[in-house]
Amino acid sequence: LEYQVEKSPDCNNATPVTRLPFILYSKQDWGGQPSKKGTSLFELPVLCVIISHTAGSRCSTLSYCSKLLRDIQSYHVDKVASLDIGYNFLISDDGAVYEGRGWTKRSFHKRVNDQPCLAVNFIGHYGRNALTSKQISAAKSLLDYAVHICVLDREYKLLGQCQTFNADSPGQYAMEEITLRLLNTEPKLRYAHVQRKMTRDERWRNCPASIVA
Repeated sequence: LEYQVEKSPDCNNATPVTRLPFILYSKQDWGGQPSKKGTSLFELPVLCVIISHTAGSRCSTLSYCSKLLRDIQSYHVDKVASLDIGYNFLISDDGAVYEGRGWTKRSFHKRVNDQPCLAVNFIGHYGRNALTSKQISAAKSLLDYAVHICVLDREYKLLGQCQTFNADSPGQYAMEEITLRLLNTEPKLRYAHVQRKMTRDERWRNCPASIVA
């Protein structure tokens, strides 16, 4: 599957890629509705990535994942008053990547240090289940490719949603994998369950110290 994106003006030395290093299903493939008018665009390159989970069912086939994504999009648009599904990309059990808002449109996550972040979501609940090796590989390939095409800055920060919002997303197992594999570093603190009424400082202490901004 070929995929093109407008490069940042500072992206002068990227080698063209004719095929993606991961499986990508477009929004059209899963039957998603286009973004509503008014969805803001990123100023490229993006400086941060927020990892989250859907906290629901897992999936490993195009047909079932498509149903889940359509339901998520409907919930975000109808109940949360979002202009689209909130995430830029979502990753299923089998390592397939699903386009949400894509490369250039801002996610619905809160800004980090006044910067909008690319949103990558794992489909499932990773406070209960471990990520699959295919999901980890797909996430690494997705982020590496985003750097290659200058959507992501080479020095981008990788954060769990729990570090930016009062939630336990992306779950204990996902946070451990983020530090062990995506960042190739040992976590100094184990992730602990985040209670809803914790202060901001307390929430951040519950995420691995090695990825706290």
